[in-house]
Amino acid sequence: MLSGNLVEDVPNILSVLGFESPVHMQQELPNSTLDAIHFKKSGKLSEYTSYVNSWVRYVKHLSSSKKVEKFDFSTQKELLTEIKSLLPERNVLEKLDNVLSKHGIKLIICEKPDHAPLDGAAFWHENN
Repeated sequence: MLSGNLVEDVPNILSVLGFESPVHMQQELPNSTLDAIHFKKSGKLSEYTSYVNSWVRYVKHLSSSKKVEKFDFSTQKELLTEIKSLLPERNVLEKLDNVLSKHGIKLIICEKPDHAPLDGAAFWHENN
């Protein structure tokens, strides 16, 4: 995604993170509130709001291209049964992704930036 050329990379970064300009990004990242996002955070690191907000925006960007079925809360029991059946198997993440997709849940696995105290996050994005 990044080429190492600032002239090419800056517009890509702004687009992925959903900003109009570097000034807009500089103003918003440190101050953004992340409504309706639930985190599992590590207590070992200090939180750098800009890093966390950038990571969340990047994950949302990744999830926007992933296609899944429509989410239906009424299939919760079936979903839990399917997840439980996967646990003793191999290649759990790949199979879990398929099961979750079938139930309208996007699984995005993405390394966090250094110094971001995140172990994971869950959020509603668009229709899923």
